[in-house]
Amino acid sequence: MKSKLKLDGLFLALLYAANLARGQGTAFTYQGRLEDNGSPATGIYDLQFTVYDLDTGGAIVAGPVTNSPVAVSNGLFTVKLDFGAGIFVGPARWLELGVRPEVTGTFA
Repeated sequence: MKSKLKLDGLFLALLYAANLARGQGTAFTYQGRLEDNGSPATGIYDLQFTVYDLDTGGAIVAGPVTNSPVAVSNGLFTVKLDFGAGIFVGPARWLELGVRPEVTGTFA
């Protein structure tokens, strides 16, 4: 009976360790500042995020991910982004942000 208890304890320890090994998910928080004609923006905006492999002329690695509606107050906003696994491992990445007033026009 003693060896069974040791195995049960080891099994439970392995399950606990496997649960910890999952670590963080792929979502992260992005905070930014938005200006409208040189003044801090206030209102509801649609935000679109795209990840590229180069700063200019690069290929899209992930996205676009559209967060809408996003409340912007005194120019400040916070969004949660999730491009999935394997996007931010290894090579440098560039994040492009497109913005437009809620549900009107194209992203600039």
